[in-house]
Amino acid sequence: MALDIDGFATLRSVAGLPSIFRNAASEVAKFARTIVIKQIRNKTTDLKTLREVARALGANTFNLIVEGMLDAQIKTLVTRIDRNHPQLKGSNPRWRRQHLIALANGSVEPTVQVKPHLKRQSTKKARFKQGSRFDILSFSSAGLTRKR
Repeated sequence: MALDIDGFATLRSVAGLPSIFRNAASEVAKFARTIVIKQIRNKTTDLKTLREVARALGANTFNLIVEGMLDAQIKTLVTRIDRNHPQLKGSNPRWRRQHLIALANGSVEPTVQVKPHLKRQSTKKARFKQGSRFDILSFSSAGLTRKR
């Protein structure tokens, strides 16, 4: 029977005594990278979460992790967070990485969707008052019933 352990407490212990766990340093780095990527790739991750993760890790560590992510992962993440950016469609992977880092450190905000201002069409009442086609209609037959 396997026992559950507190993973965060265990990782704090490992991080607190790196000299004892020096033989596992590469596995710890790989695991740390995997944890961060899973967190920022999660469907619920929004700009606020991304910025919190970046602030918790520090700029250098966060940038290294982003540089190690796959292009498809970066594209999905940038599209989710800043889908209205005009350069996103024709962008290359390098631009998307830089944009993700800029979004995470707060130097860039997501683009707000600009809705074109449509000319408001008049309502039926307004058209009726203007004297449109309703003037030529005869309503004399409206009260008649059909005899059988």
